[in-house]
Amino acid sequence: MGSDPYSWKIRKLTPRMAYDVELTVRRDHKIISRDAKSIIRQVDDFALACRRESTAKAVYDFIGKALQQPNEAQPPFTYLGLLSDYNGVDVHQTADYIELTSAGYIDRLLRSHGWDTPSPHESSDDRSAPLPVDAVDRLYQSPAGPSEGSPEHADLCASQGFSYRTLLGELLYAYITCRPDIGYAVVTLSKFASAPHAYHYSCLKGVARYLRRTKHWGIRFARRTHDPSLSPGTPHNLSLDPSLPPFPSIPSPLQLTGYVDAAHANDLRNRRSTTSYAFVLNGGAIAYRSKTQTVTATSSTEAEFIAAVSAAKTAKYLRAVLHELSFPQLSPTPIHIDNVSAIQIINARKPTERSRHIDIQAFAIQEGG
Repeated sequence: MGSDPYSWKIRKLTPRMAYDVELTVRRDHKIISRDAKSIIRQVDDFALACRRESTAKAVYDFIGKALQQPNEAQPPFTYLGLLSDYNGVDVHQTADYIELTSAGYIDRLLRSHGWDTPSPHESSDDRSAPLPVDAVDRLYQSPAGPSEGSPEHADLCASQGFSYRTLLGELLYAYITCRPDIGYAVVTLSKFASAPHAYHYSCLKGVARYLRRTKHWGIRFARRTHDPSLSPGTPHNLSLDPSLPPFPSIPSPLQLTGYVDAAHANDLRNRRSTTSYAFVLNGGAIAYRSKTQTVTATSSTEAEFIAAVSAAKTAKYLRAVLHELSFPQLSPTPIHIDNVSAIQIINARKPTERSRHIDIQAFAIQEGG
């Protein structure tokens, strides 16, 4: 569980937790789970999920006393009540949903760079997109900037007013916590971190401005039952583009469902494709990724097939985690792809004449149920 002073005590006290069933410990994710109760720890910050607040108070009291040193008058941490933020993530709990956002983190990020005040010409209704429509081509066509560590790079950094890598890392944290919409932009801009041009700086700052306009966006999970003790919340006002095909329905909120897509040869340096996928549970994404593929796909079908393989591996992992957390998936996990040829190859359960060029390891997707 790590090497901080609390780790050995936590490992020692968990078997002593006197509840109905034995606790199990997932050391790699610092998760302690029992039935409908789960504790997650980040260094000395704890968050507990359970049905009753009395249970939460009892657990925190138990852990506090176990961690309290002989020379301490009080336990080393405080019970803060209903979870409202954790590790840079804002948790908005209402009667019908729980929503994760990074509004507080985004505010701190913007203040640290002096960007918290919008320009007079900026409208809060102008949400546009993380990158301009023509940005991708221009990003790759722009000449490389001065290499990191050179005096020219230091001058460019000073003229732009921020460190490229620093801002990139800050945006990456927002992405991995609850902002999947900036994933492709962050992944693409990271490719130029060793020698960014002024245009790359401009686009990176543009992602920060986009977050300023959309800082309250996040991931919303529906409650299984209405909780009248909490505020009613705000309903989503979503309108789907009628020109697009209907969105695939989810049979049950507790059925893990995946959505995967690939952009063929959109990395203009080496013509690699991009894999993007998201897995949804209870109406919100619980796992998502945008990543440049490690091999060069020679067709859009191959790119989609490789993306499906990555998504299938993630599905297997998520099913194992959900089973451990007492949410077993009793039916196969549907993964939606928009490429008919890739679907046919996958369902054929063997290489076809049209797929002989695809790497053998990619056919691992056909092995799982």
